[in-house]
Amino acid sequence: MTSGRCAADAVRLGRFSSDFLVSYERIWRGMLGREFRYMLWARRILNALSDRMIDKLFEFIKGEDLCRVISEIGDMDFQSGVISELMHHGRIFKMLTHILGFRKAVD
Repeated sequence: MTSGRCAADAVRLGRFSSDFLVSYERIWRGMLGREFRYMLWARRILNALSDRMIDKLFEFIKGEDLCRVISEIGDMDFQSGVISELMHHGRIFKMLTHILGFRKAVD
């Protein structure tokens, strides 16, 4: 069952109790929970960066040819795949830790 079907059933049957709608919650969290967690994590990191640091991050991404990775697996609606892939790229992880002040320097 999709979350839309669950919501439609609730309206059609007039059943809006938490017991009935718990399946709606379970469905949408299963579909989007990972995305929300990744985007919250990314937002917290980006909020901690100055404009100059964000510019350096994008210069690094461009210099490492990570734009290709982003465009190959990128999805406008589901960014967790891109974020996960970028974090598996060792140098970007080092770059982030450097930018955030966790390391002295990047190779």
